Amino acid sequence: MADEMEVLGVVLDRRLSFDRHGTSVARACNYHVQAIRHIRHLTTELALTLACSLILSRLDYCNVRN
Repeated sequence: MADEMEVLGVVLDRRLSFDRHGTSVARACNYHVQAIRHIRHLTTELALTLACSLILSRLDYCNVRN
């Protein structure tokens, strides 16, 4: 049996904790921040739009609110 599995983009381990998922999301967000930094001649508005669409969407994915 595998130590972890990914279901709909959420990584779960045997203890059903989100430790691995948090690490995965942080790594993906860091990648996108670095990619945005490499684009030259971005206006502040465009950089903010890219950050919101690429990073905040990953952070808010599978977030359940009651």
